[in-house]
Formats: sequence, structure tokens, C-alpha cells
Amino acid sequence: MKKFIAGFLTCLVLMSGFYVLAESQQWTALRATFDVYVNGKKFESDKPIVAIEGSTYLPLKAIGDVLGVPVQWNEKLRRVEVGSISNTKNEYSFNNPAPLNTIQTITKESFLQKYTAEVVVKEIVRGETANKMVADANIFNDPPKEGYEYLLAKVYVKLISIDEGALTLSPLQFSLISSDGKEYDMPFVVLPEPEITTTLYPGASHEGWVVFEVKKDDLKPKIVFEKQYDGTGGAWFKGWVD
Repeated sequence: MKKFIAGFLTCLVLMSGFYVLAESQQWTALRATFDVYVNGKKFESDKPIVAIEGSTYLPLKAIGDVLGVPVQWNEKLRRVEVGSISNTKNEYSFNNPAPLNTIQTITKESFLQKYTAEVVVKEIVRGETANKMVADANIFNDPPKEGYEYLLAKVYVKLISIDEGALTLSPLQFSLISSDGKEYDMPFVVLPEPEITTTLYPGASHEGWVVFEVKKDDLKPKIVFEKQYDGTGGAWFKGWVD
């Protein structure tokens, strides 16, 4: 019977987050000649599915996306990280923003709806690289103002539950707060792909870019998701890489 890495991944994710480390061994990999179905849907990927010594291996990032499991490369530690590195509910705040790749669970209630979601800031890009990404996204995007640069945050959101309908994600649910406590204006630009804008039903997840404009000398701004109008609440994250 074929053994699927997807089952192995699901099992480990249910137990806890885990790390995938490479070993210096060699195997002969053959392109799979059969289809793979995940939760009743045919698995599609631009990377090949391969068979090695009777076991079937799927591209890790692609199968993680299908299963709603975060998969990221940790450049500092030189390793692939699958699942949550830490999972907190109310530990973080304006005065103590969460580091990158920290899953926060937030419950938002308004007169329109009440929902619970997990949110993770996975990557921060700023400076010339970010400016180029915004310029390449649309020829009509303006360059940043004098003394400013673009800051891009790649955000992962999973909708856990909602009392009615679906959750509409947009950049307007995110804010960038300067290191001295002032909220930046949101730039009006076409977002790079994949953009954060989407609609989620319970159990669905999405990952995309949010674009901010930040002063060049502001090295430690904070990102907040779904704060109240009076500045309270929300899921707070570091807008910088330690």
C-alpha cells in the first residue's frame, strides 16, 4: 500500500508544530504516474509528486496550503518549519507585540457579525525590495513619499468560526503603528500577488501581502489586525525582523 507523506504531515501537525531537517542521503525519485486526492479533491501542484522506495512524497508547501498548515523557511535557523511555532491567545499587546510566525487567536464582535480567527505575520519586506514589489504590481502605483519606503507584510489568516455568512478580508483591517505610537496612513496601491483580499468561510485559510508606507528611519513599527476604533484590542505583531 502506498504511504502518503500527507498523512504523516497531518498526524504530526495534530500533535504539535515540528521541524523538517535535511539529511545527506541519496535516493532515486520517480515521477508518480497516479493522482493524489486530499479530502476528496485532486491534489494539484506545479512541483512533481514523486515516489521513493514505495513511498509517495508531495511538495511540502503545496500540501501544507491544502491542509491549512503554515509552512515557512526560517533563514536564521536554516530549517523548514511546519505548523505553529507558538500559539497564544492574549499574551501579546501594543507594548508586547508578537514576533514573526506567532499564531494569535482573535475573536472580533461587531453589530454585523462575530468571528474567531487565527492570524500570523509570516514575513516582512521593506526598503528597495518592497518598493520594487509595489512598482511591479501595477504600473500606476506611486513610489513612496519622500523620506518613506514601502513595508510589506505577508499574513496568514484562518477563519475558525463565524456566527453568520463569511469573513471578508481586506488591507483595511490592518494598521501600521510607528515606534513612537502614531498610526500611519494606508497607501492606496494595487497589492502584489497574492494579495490579502479574499472571502473566507469557516475552516478556510488564506495568505497574502499587505502594503504599508513607513518612515525610513522608523525601524520598529508595529502591525495590528482588527483593533477597535479607540485603539484597544486587536492582534499585535512586530513589524520588523529581529
